[in-house]
Amino acid sequence: MPAPSHLRATPALLSPDRRVLFDISRVPARTACIIATLLGTLVVDACATLVDEGHARECRSVAAALEPEGSKITILRSAPGEVSNSIRVDYRAEGEARSQLRHVLCRFGGTEAENSRDTLIGVDTAQGPIGEAQLLFLRRFYLEAPGEPPPDPGASGAGSLVTLPAPFALALQQLVAALPSAAIYGLLASSYALIHGLVGRVVFGFGDLAALGGYATLTGLALGAVSSSPLALAVGFLLALLVSASYGVAAGRFAVLPALRAKGQAVVIATVGLMIALAEYSRLTIPRSLVWAPPLLASPIALVRAPNFIVTVTPMQMLSALIGLIGALCLLGYQRWSAFGRQWRAVSQDEIAASMLGVDRDRVFTQSFAIAAGLAGLSGYVLTVHFGQTGYAYGFTLGLKALVGAVLGGIGSIGAAFAGGVILAFSEAGWSALFSVDSRDLAVYSLLAILFIFRPYGIFGRRPDSPSLS
Repeated sequence: MPAPSHLRATPALLSPDRRVLFDISRVPARTACIIATLLGTLVVDACATLVDEGHARECRSVAAALEPEGSKITILRSAPGEVSNSIRVDYRAEGEARSQLRHVLCRFGGTEAENSRDTLIGVDTAQGPIGEAQLLFLRRFYLEAPGEPPPDPGASGAGSLVTLPAPFALALQQLVAALPSAAIYGLLASSYALIHGLVGRVVFGFGDLAALGGYATLTGLALGAVSSSPLALAVGFLLALLVSASYGVAAGRFAVLPALRAKGQAVVIATVGLMIALAEYSRLTIPRSLVWAPPLLASPIALVRAPNFIVTVTPMQMLSALIGLIGALCLLGYQRWSAFGRQWRAVSQDEIAASMLGVDRDRVFTQSFAIAAGLAGLSGYVLTVHFGQTGYAYGFTLGLKALVGAVLGGIGSIGAAFAGGVILAFSEAGWSALFSVDSRDLAVYSLLAILFIFRPYGIFGRRPDSPSLS
């Protein structure tokens, strides 16, 4: 008896004389996806040095204050300084008759109790350090003066930008600002859809796995920051994947899988307990509930301008969108063309028939949970590197909103669930721009209730009598 179509081998690419040129079924798709996402991270990371952008902006303003009035300053480079917690800015100063290359080294923090990590405690130039009195006046009457912040000579110019009407420019800025949230919700919604499509039930806890991935990201950033390495983002990326996938495999194998064999709502009770246990584990093992990371790749890039403001995007926002898009495309491709994807579809359709054909249902579930947990860790990575913070309390909110996005798009399909998460993020941004932010969550959860009434299978989902295979 021929094997069902979903278990047949993927055709190889053949030459005109029928020789095998390339067999796509032998491509390690999961490894290729991880490498592709990592390369995307490195490409964006290579465009900027890993520095605290707040410190770099303040140091560039110091360079402008030290030059004579009317000088044109062109920032060449902002990089970590030779001493700990310092920034070096190289720039070109052009006066009336001459142009010179200069640099300034700004030192922050200190051992005194009144000096925090962000306090400017010293400025060194090519002529030597500036005096204490000059530093005091510089901080009090220039950097810390009330009103408008001092000008940043490294900010992108807006003279040649296209001018848009204010409503269109505001809408564009809100779309750009929603890119990181779209990546976070989309990746988490894909995690829910991957497991729901396999077992037909909602498995909670992915939001808390995302929080664990965020803590792992902070560890990677700290390890990379020891040597001011631009690879810190890549280290955090790998740690987020490994830590979340490891916890996910353990939780799925020893908590969720036994509950699936029981009758009734055991899996719901078990996964809710797992969610609470992961949150408490994070609370007890992390010294503080909220940990901050310095702003990274946050230098604004001007896109267009409105009559009264400029629409900007940061490299970190572009990196977040790239990670979310590559992660979703890799998951969809892996599901469609790999041997695991064929086994996953077989188990989701008829696990008894799949077992008769030699498919190990427990192994497929464990691998699915590892991939879903890895996606959750990736969303935690985006959360941490963009917003600069993570915490165990974020897990519940992220998981619940991502579940709303998955149901909104159609939790029976991975692609539809990802699209639902993206729609949810843009809807939140639009609501925040038009209405009160305090009522945003109320609108999100009300949307879920209305959707369950009129279209319980989601915007892009299919009716239960024709389940999606994607």
